[in-house]
Amino acid sequence: MFEPRRSLCRAFVGMLKALPLQKTGTQDQDRFFRGRLNDIFSIVDEFNFYARQCEERAKKEAKETKVSEMAIETLYTTEIELIDEVDRVLCSYAAQCGIKEHWTNLRDPPAGLYQEYRQKTYMASVIQARLHIYVSHKLSADHHLIAQKKCRPLLDYALRPAMITPVQLPPYDANISVEMVTILLSYGTNPNQKIFAYDSQTVWQLFLLSCLELLERRAYDASCKSAWYEAMILMLRHGAGPNCTVVKIGERQEAGKTLWDVADACFIGDQLNKLRALIKEKQGGRLGELSRYILGWTGWGPA
Repeated sequence: MFEPRRSLCRAFVGMLKALPLQKTGTQDQDRFFRGRLNDIFSIVDEFNFYARQCEERAKKEAKETKVSEMAIETLYTTEIELIDEVDRVLCSYAAQCGIKEHWTNLRDPPAGLYQEYRQKTYMASVIQARLHIYVSHKLSADHHLIAQKKCRPLLDYALRPAMITPVQLPPYDANISVEMVTILLSYGTNPNQKIFAYDSQTVWQLFLLSCLELLERRAYDASCKSAWYEAMILMLRHGAGPNCTVVKIGERQEAGKTLWDVADACFIGDQLNKLRALIKEKQGGRLGELSRYILGWTGWGPA
């Protein structure tokens, strides 16, 4: 059966393979490769767009035929191979040109706390591209990919997926993929992992800070807020600190916002009430455990 989106993915891989490399010295090749970055990332981003379309088609087909979740990957096998091929081709080109860092590090990061310090990986890139089946497939085969990631943890890319793209496609907006956050949390990513490159702020704190910054810039819509809400609920249920303080880089700790402040700023009505109830539950649970420990230790409570 002819699948046009899959054919487009194959075509984009072919375009990457057809990129000319100058057969001169390594330095000339390096300059030539870097000079073609707009072309390269245009092809990669369009490829990712259609790979995501193929994923949606596979999920729809699985739902219609009542295929199990485990079997969805079989409907996406060709795309998984093509996604791998993109990385293989560009890693080969970068090596030929004497570029030591992974080629994904050659993309300019957005302004703010998005610096990569040459530690970006292909897995981080596909998380930003929202290729859920691929990410789940790779993590199920090797969950150590989470611990191996340096600088920004993989969960940070799901919660703050902002990226610069040279193509005019439906925009990579501020909206996060709750499905991607769910996948990463299910494989044991730590919401409270500190990022030392960003003043030791945690993934959780940076996510909350990004929500506040987007509010200030009015760079959000109803679906964006809904995704924030679902992600906050998920993160709290997976151990995110309910007593954290959100502080902008360079600000004093006293100027920080509590999780209560973030909730009040972002939500109203039923969402706010449910989030506040969960925060209270998580804070109370910790306080309750501490109280029982102290009472037991002093002999005033049950052993």
